[in-house]
Amino acid sequence: MDARPTLAALLILPALAAPSRAARAADLVPARRGGRQEDHAAVRDPVWILETSGIKAAEAVGELARVLPDLAAPAAVEAEYMLGRVGPRAASAVPALTERLASSPDLDVRYEAVRALGRIGPAARAAVGTIAAAAAEPNADLRAAAAEALGRIEPRGAISRAALKRLSSDPDAGVRAACAKAFRPAGEPAGR
Repeated sequence: MDARPTLAALLILPALAAPSRAARAADLVPARRGGRQEDHAAVRDPVWILETSGIKAAEAVGELARVLPDLAAPAAVEAEYMLGRVGPRAASAVPALTERLASSPDLDVRYEAVRALGRIGPAARAAVGTIAAAAAEPNADLRAAAAEALGRIEPRGAISRAALKRLSSDPDAGVRAACAKAFRPAGEPAGR
């Protein structure tokens, strides 16, 4: 039996009771943290949660971007994840995500912000400088996520190329692999 609809229903109740469902979309973020770990892992498709609740994902973007600066680390990570899953339709959240990437002391918040920016793609060009700065951070996972994001956003831009060139000789194999993927044209297999 698929528990996903049941869990999703529990997670969206605050949004369904709200006078303006889009205005209350941010309520989904803290509510998702309340479940048991295995329940949390079973429901990792926020677009599905939003759409099932009648909230169009694109409508929730503005509210999530608006509350993002005020969210504590666990909720901010979830909001960033949701924004990333919305993808290019979350372009209006780029300034909020860029600010969290630049200013948050929390590694998880910065990591998920850079991943969300990468999933937004070329519409996140304004964040390239901040992402390139994240590519110089000590944490290898953050550097790898930055390489991947730069590859999705603007791999041929001067700032991206400089950061990716530097990362191509990173001591961490995962960072080098993300960098190699960023340099590959879309759809080209890894073996070429």
